[in-house]
Amino acid sequence: MHNYIFRRVSPWEKDLLEKIYRLRFQVYVREREFLSAAMYPDGRERDEFDAQSIHFAAITTAGEVVGSLRLILPGRRQMPIERNILGNRALYQRIVDDDYAEVSRFAISKQFLQDCRRSQLNTVPGTGNSPINKLREVSFGICKSAALHSWNIGIRHWYAFMEKSLWRLLAQNGFTFNAIGEPIEYYGQVTPFTAKVETFHQPIHTYQQRHEICNSIPMPDPIPDVSKELETV
Repeated sequence: MHNYIFRRVSPWEKDLLEKIYRLRFQVYVREREFLSAAMYPDGRERDEFDAQSIHFAAITTAGEVVGSLRLILPGRRQMPIERNILGNRALYQRIVDDDYAEVSRFAISKQFLQDCRRSQLNTVPGTGNSPINKLREVSFGICKSAALHSWNIGIRHWYAFMEKSLWRLLAQNGFTFNAIGEPIEYYGQVTPFTAKVETFHQPIHTYQQRHEICNSIPMPDPIPDVSKELETV
């Protein structure tokens, strides 16, 4: 994991944002074919929620972006999760009353994983360079960065539309989400999920201790028990 930097990308870091948009084009247009290439002739996948989002990236020492996600914040536009659960009045009321964000555009390129597979052929067995290990490491690092930043700015709940495969991947790293609705068709077959940000901190500590991870993002002070103050979702 020491080969990557995981952090928030500021709005004025135009070069990194461009790389994020190009990564999303690679994943959502070319690899997954969820979107039409004709909609993005410049090879950058962007939408109306990007200006309302905080972006996070996994960046190599060479400055390449190999993974990303965004947190859509409450704002002028309704989030996708809000648009798609309006029929559930009780659930919608709970969402708009909370400090929350929507996890969106999680992207790790298959090309990156293929490069890892080729690299593994030239490395010592058991060094953790396998594609599945890299996938877990990069997904953990991006989510960790987003979770710590969320807590620091007062975001207490995450919502997301996810495929079961992504849900399982995040759960393996301790980022556990609970389903709050039936699957729908939204960039593939996805299920609406929610999670409490406070539940991520212990898995982060555990993962770091297990893998002896060191990076520049400081861990927060121990989190007080606020479970009684937060409604169980």
